Amino acid sequence: MKKLVTTFKLFAVISVLTLTACQDETSEMPQESPAAKVSASDLKKEITPGLKAVPDHVQAQINDSKKNLEQYLKNDLQITGITVLGKLSTQRGIEIS
Repeated sequence: MKKLVTTFKLFAVISVLTLTACQDETSEMPQESPAAKVSASDLKKEITPGLKAVPDHVQAQINDSKKNLEQYLKNDLQITGITVLGKLSTQRGIEIS
């Protein structure tokens, strides 16, 4: 019995030390740098006019999404319209999106 208690104490000490060592010392959320903030207007600058029609494979995904939303959310959330703005042709535009 004494051996079992000693084993349990050893396990408890190791657990406490492990959890303490893994704990992050900073409790604050990292702040974003002001240079990294982008807005919707920055994204609009990166969009180039393109086709106004939705490609077939995208339309198929939209239709599947509508069916899934209807099936699982029972009209709590719906896709009511889709607007094609253009296409992203630069790496920066892709990163912003």
